[in-house]
Amino acid sequence: MRHDPVHGLLSRLFPGLGDLTRLIAIVAGHHGTPPGGEVMQHLAITEMTRDLPSPSVAAAGEAVAILERICRLEPLPQLTSSAINRADFLLNGLITFCDWIDSDTEFFPVGKPADANPERYWTTAMKSAADALANKGQSGVLPIIHPDYRVLGLPCADDPRPMQAAVETIAIGEGPQLFIIEDATGSGKTEAAILLAARLMAAGKGEGVYFALPTMATANAMHGRMAGLRKHMFEGGEASIVLAHGKAKLARRLAAVRSGHAGEDSAAAFCNDWIAVSRRLALFADIGVGTIDQAFLGILRRKHLSLRQAALARRILIVDEAHSFDSYMGVELESLLRAQAANGGSTIVLSATLSRQTRMKLVAAFSGGLPRHVDSSRALYRRVSSAAPPEPRSQCYPLLTRVGKGELHEQPVAFDDRLGRTVHVERIPDRDTAIAMAIAAAKGGAAVGIVCNAVDEAIGVHGAIADAFADASHAQLFHARFTVGDPAHAGMNRIPSGPPIRPSVCSPHTRG
Repeated sequence: MRHDPVHGLLSRLFPGLGDLTRLIAIVAGHHGTPPGGEVMQHLAITEMTRDLPSPSVAAAGEAVAILERICRLEPLPQLTSSAINRADFLLNGLITFCDWIDSDTEFFPVGKPADANPERYWTTAMKSAADALANKGQSGVLPIIHPDYRVLGLPCADDPRPMQAAVETIAIGEGPQLFIIEDATGSGKTEAAILLAARLMAAGKGEGVYFALPTMATANAMHGRMAGLRKHMFEGGEASIVLAHGKAKLARRLAAVRSGHAGEDSAAAFCNDWIAVSRRLALFADIGVGTIDQAFLGILRRKHLSLRQAALARRILIVDEAHSFDSYMGVELESLLRAQAANGGSTIVLSATLSRQTRMKLVAAFSGGLPRHVDSSRALYRRVSSAAPPEPRSQCYPLLTRVGKGELHEQPVAFDDRLGRTVHVERIPDRDTAIAMAIAAAKGGAAVGIVCNAVDEAIGVHGAIADAFADASHAQLFHARFTVGDPAHAGMNRIPSGPPIRPSVCSPHTRG
């Protein structure tokens, strides 16, 4: 049975592969879950013809021979079992992605082909595939070749801040890259990351961008911001941009209502329908914006995790506000960076208050997944040896860190004096004094914020302050006890006073 046509073709194509069981599992797992151990025990390709009638075997042999002639397949001697094990997620994700595309009956109708000639049908099928890819926003745009702040249409072009100037000239090394941007709030980290991502794409490190943010609210805001940049980051067609989180559909509808375009069909360009249908597919957009959990699902035991990894591998992953993650999410982020590096993807991490310990963990995780070399197809990777990863040592802030193959570069960046603020701290004897000072300052035209330890305290303070104004809307209340449908959620309605108020203490968030 070892001379059946399928085994013969695969053996010629992959002479170094040996056992083909792993390859079968990768191909057969394109519905999100790979075949289990018991199934795989009966998938030996040398035994697959035992229960098949001879006419079926003959038909399979003829089909394989036709495909081999049409596709002009060449052997891949460098492909081995160990290489397959390293690239299995990427290969399975690619096969899953292709399967979803060719399941569209609009481009690949079910039934007997109009032209029974295999060579002519192959030409027709290739055109259908190109049309399907274009329809689904998967072809036609390329990253710009020479990006800068002016080309990208960013407002900092005339006077970039120190960190923004640093990313204009920092070197981009060989293979996957990790950049960590640490700078103060308001220093322009987002604009710096956008330019850096454009530079990485121009260097062939990715085909698109995925912005991962900690909350849906920040993702919604970033989506609107990136919508204005999509025409500047790509050329050759209309780039797709998709919002990916649990409430993305509602957010898109609200945005359409606000912009007055609720009834317009913009599926072909602004938000391709096929990509927007599933949050899994949203990672294949030219510009994806969403919550970090959508990226984390690529390293958790969930269906279609390989699809997410394959998408992120060809995207520049930008993780914003990395300091806001708890311990569990921190471990997930380390695993995500390790997988991204192993798959050949590059990452940019942004933070205003990242501790040195966390930075060390992120550098170690990315370094641990880096390939030793990349072959010409940029599809197969060898992991680095077990040598200890480079250890960050700089205590400077602001700081721009770059991690590449066997290297760590730490570049101190000047602090922007325009961000300097003078803060006066004064101890107040009691809450009544604080309320009186707040009312006086507000009536003098100042914007005043009061942070309380508990919801009941906030309700009491709000009631006391609202009594001092003829228009109660001057005092707004916000806490976690509102429901979404409560009109007071907008902070415009007065809430009755609560129980007695205890003093609260607020500590500054300092760098670890």
